[in-house]
Amino acid sequence: MLKDFLNHIVVFVEEFFKKEESWFFLFFIATAIVIPIFAVNDLWAAILSFMSLTWWFWICSPLFFLLRAVILHVRQERFKRGISTVLFELHIPREMEKSPKSMEQILSTLQSLRSAPRSVGDRYIKGKVPLWFSFELVSFGGKMRFFARTPEESKNVLEAAFFSYYTDVELVEVNDYMDALPKSFGELYDQGGELWGTEYILAREAAYPIKTYTHFENDSEAKQIDPISNMLEILGKVRQGEIVGIHILAQPADSKWADEWEDFVAELRTPKVVDVGKGEDKKSVPVHSPGKEESLKEVEKNLSKPAFESIIRVFYSSPRTMFADGYVKSGISGAFNQYSSPAFNSFKSNSDAGTGISGFKFFMKGKRTNYRKELFFHNLRNRTLPPESWVGKLLSSYLLAFNFASKKFIINIESLATLFHPPASLVLTAPHMKRVESRKTGPQSGLDIFGEEKEIEKFT
Repeated sequence: MLKDFLNHIVVFVEEFFKKEESWFFLFFIATAIVIPIFAVNDLWAAILSFMSLTWWFWICSPLFFLLRAVILHVRQERFKRGISTVLFELHIPREMEKSPKSMEQILSTLQSLRSAPRSVGDRYIKGKVPLWFSFELVSFGGKMRFFARTPEESKNVLEAAFFSYYTDVELVEVNDYMDALPKSFGELYDQGGELWGTEYILAREAAYPIKTYTHFENDSEAKQIDPISNMLEILGKVRQGEIVGIHILAQPADSKWADEWEDFVAELRTPKVVDVGKGEDKKSVPVHSPGKEESLKEVEKNLSKPAFESIIRVFYSSPRTMFADGYVKSGISGAFNQYSSPAFNSFKSNSDAGTGISGFKFFMKGKRTNYRKELFFHNLRNRTLPPESWVGKLLSSYLLAFNFASKKFIINIESLATLFHPPASLVLTAPHMKRVESRKTGPQSGLDIFGEEKEIEKFT
């Protein structure tokens, strides 16, 4: 509990110093204190005079910043609740040899739809935030289904993108399967259910990419491996009555997202200087280690592509009589480990944003765990992204379960396409996939029609 409180204080300080108004506030204080010291001989009189003239500022300024943050959060939440969404299920044909490169092109199209607030009215009156997508892989008792959730205004773009790059994949608009679940964890528990969940984040700086499909294809021993097949094999072994799902929320990042890593790249480019020789022949030589060279190459490639701000949520639910989350925890963790390498990034569980508790486990363990599950279930069911400000995170918290731990991370379109794409040939998991029996193709355009008019009439 104390650790969580200290973490919240750190978050508050970080958020405070990110704001330009905070620096102005501190500058005003420093100026107001320093000037009287040099201008007046009686320091105590100067301080009293200053406080009598500026007391209104000390009271109103903190309230102004707090009120502004509260109003902004309320308007943003109202905007989010007003977003109309559409859920598509992907029906995948039995024979499809498309590479994840096709999914990367789709993501590139969706990333260009970033709709950030462009004016004060957009931000503070409408509460506008960039819209986001959700790509979901869910196993219902071992039967796996792929979903893509999109804002309704982007529906046609998503369909056109899929039809362009996956001509054999059918997008079918379906009712949200989450609506069939209880509306809260308390209701789920009362119905005899149980829940486990966590979030996954990057283990290193976002400048480092994960191991993507291009590296699997270049592996001579795994030339035909689809990186998503390992995940599908894990989910395919889920028992009847259990539900396991992976939600990847993707909000288009700013096109200049790579600019913040310029100093980081410059540091990687700087060679290490070592001394060679002895005595008068001694000289300093710049040296690049092979590992650093590989990392630099991968980082530059990663930063050259558009990206999304993402959150990955993994959940497992089943009746309490058969609840056993060990297999899911270890299996999912192992599947995510395949994307890691010393020169690359990797995933790790953000357990503080999950259903478990950490620190002072003896203190109200049962209630704290239930509140954590309630918060996680709410975020999962509504596909929510973390609020933009610390005030929003505080206001969206539950009793004994603060909403500060959930974190977005930036991942480029190649890495995201590696995590989610319609799978190609899957031998072991094929029986568990819901597939289209045959390909659907239309006639070629410009075909000649032969026959007399009377022969055509019988078809009309």
